[in-house]
Amino acid sequence: MQRMIVTLDVDRIVLFEFTTDHTQARNTHQVAREGVPRLAREFSYDQLPWYLGELCAGRSVVLSDLTKELPAQAIAEREFARERGTRAVMGFPLMVSGVIVRGINCVRVHKARVWSEAAQNTLRLIGQIFAHALAEQQAEMALRESEERFRVVADSAPVLIWMSGLDKLCTFFNKSWLEFTGRTIEQEMGNGWSEGVHPDDFQSCLKTYAEAFDARQPFVMRYRLRRHDGEYRWVSDSGAGARKRAVLFWGCLLLESSHCKTLFPEWCMSMIAIDSCRR
Repeated sequence: MQRMIVTLDVDRIVLFEFTTDHTQARNTHQVAREGVPRLAREFSYDQLPWYLGELCAGRSVVLSDLTKELPAQAIAEREFARERGTRAVMGFPLMVSGVIVRGINCVRVHKARVWSEAAQNTLRLIGQIFAHALAEQQAEMALRESEERFRVVADSAPVLIWMSGLDKLCTFFNKSWLEFTGRTIEQEMGNGWSEGVHPDDFQSCLKTYAEAFDARQPFVMRYRLRRHDGEYRWVSDSGAGARKRAVLFWGCLLLESSHCKTLFPEWCMSMIAIDSCRR
């Protein structure tokens, strides 16, 4: 953004986001010429009710001389500009997925400025690029946080849990699974987990899984899985589809003679609820 100060020949550029309750605006990115004061990190709508109201309504604000062009109702804006020496302003609302989430503006201090159409288009374009990039970044962060919460809950479950990706290869095993098999997650990843399936159950197990995966249908299957001490135990494996871009199936395994049996339906329902929140 610093280069845009020179390109647009302005004194300050600010990119800000609106709070969902429309009580505050937060400056997330700000650059200014040397000697030009920076704005506060946050400011309330009461400080700029007309200006922020215009942007929130989807209307641009392009004023060449605030001393002459501010409307009569913009009393707070007139005082705000006087205190900071702001003379000209150009501001645009920024939309992401059809919703106004941010705004961008630039100002000239102490001198009026006629804003050309080219300057307006440039600032608007830069704002949209920033808005979409930041929205994607925030979505990625939210996804990572959601998946971390999912893994914490999965690791506390008294059942064996796995997840697979779009290529049918497994991408996650919870703590209970790894403790039962005595193997590392690196060993189990992909198709590694199938090494623990009893040879007599191997083909039917993979066939059921592959057919359910291709049909995007839930499944339940029984097979013997090797425990860490080499003994095979019968398990009931219930799998269900998910719609996350990186996760297609997840499942819970119940040790058929385990005391966890009574907890199995409750935990599965909990995992389904959590999975729904991640979509």
